[in-house]
Amino acid sequence: MNLSIKKIELEDCEIICKAFKLQNWYKPVSQFEKYFNYQKEGIRDVIMASLENEFAGYLTIAWES
Repeated sequence: MNLSIKKIELEDCEIICKAFKLQNWYKPVSQFEKYFNYQKEGIRDVIMASLENEFAGYLTIAWES
């Protein structure tokens, strides 16, 4: 079993959006682009998991000061 975990990159936003559409759950690309920008600003980390090179889930961590 090939499991990978990484911080999202901008090109992952579309992959995540499409995976949710396949489950009839609307999450716009803009939501993940916003998360990505928060990550660049150090406000939030967004972790993406892939299983056998297929999107498996994500986690956001909002840092409090």
